[in-house]
Amino acid sequence: MYAMLWAIPSVIMGAIVSLGDTKHIIFIDEQLSKNTVSIVSKGEKMHFAQIANRLYFYWLAYPFIRHRSTVRSKKFRFFMWVNCIGMWSWLLFFCIMLYKSALSVEIGGN
Repeated sequence: MYAMLWAIPSVIMGAIVSLGDTKHIIFIDEQLSKNTVSIVSKGEKMHFAQIANRLYFYWLAYPFIRHRSTVRSKKFRFFMWVNCIGMWSWLLFFCIMLYKSALSVEIGGN
């Protein structure tokens, strides 16, 4: 249920970060990346698909990399947790659907 409620706002948030000003993804990179210098090139334009891909990775990996964050902003943590739970709920949904479809396959049945 949460995955369905989260889907529309996540598309909007993803569009804002990936199609908007690069300052948003640069801030997230600075907070969660191991090596910010290699990710954020000087003067190089980033394609929106690259930004969106990095953003979705951060959403999935947030529970494991949140200790890297230096900012104590409740807004940032809330944003990341809401999107993390949304990404994991979709991943869980697809895994359950694959599992159910694998169980319903008949092998050599008439």
